[in-house]
Amino acid sequence: MPVITRPPASSTQRTTTTTGLKAAFDRSSAPQKAQIKDAVERAKDDVDNWCACSVEVGFANAKGEPTFHGYGTHKPQSATITMPKEKRLDLAVMITVSLHDLGDDEARVNRAGKERAGKDRHHIEVHRPDGKVERLDGIKVDPKALFSSTDISIRNLVPGKYVIKGWPDGTSADGYCEARVLEITVKA
Repeated sequence: MPVITRPPASSTQRTTTTTGLKAAFDRSSAPQKAQIKDAVERAKDDVDNWCACSVEVGFANAKGEPTFHGYGTHKPQSATITMPKEKRLDLAVMITVSLHDLGDDEARVNRAGKERAGKDRHHIEVHRPDGKVERLDGIKVDPKALFSSTDISIRNLVPGKYVIKGWPDGTSADGYCEARVLEITVKA
């Protein structure tokens, strides 16, 4: 199992990887960096609103924005993109710390959220159209931002449906698929 020893362009360091999801792009010069900025802002809003753990994704080299279908729908977020010329999809993936269960006192939520951020490790899975799964584990959370921010690249892209899942230790993506799962349809 390879280990990434250098920090990525994002704000948190990956500690281990079991796949080839290593970022092949620089966030600061990504063609669609405005979409990444929007995804970071959505993650900040999730934290500010003390939401359950959620995933926000910014496309770095393709035009598209995830559609949230609503809490309680049991329907994952969705997006449709056209195949990037590189036949690689570059994504910035933010996973927030779950704050919804920490009470109503702002000071307590902030303190407990930082404690949780120090202990949490996040996970990303990419399910490809051919059924293969790529996974990245042990993603550290930024205790100030209260979310992890990880750049990944999905190589050898083919048309079809890709499912991106993100979650913290001790839970799963499927239990709250409305906010932790994104289905991306790649068109030729």
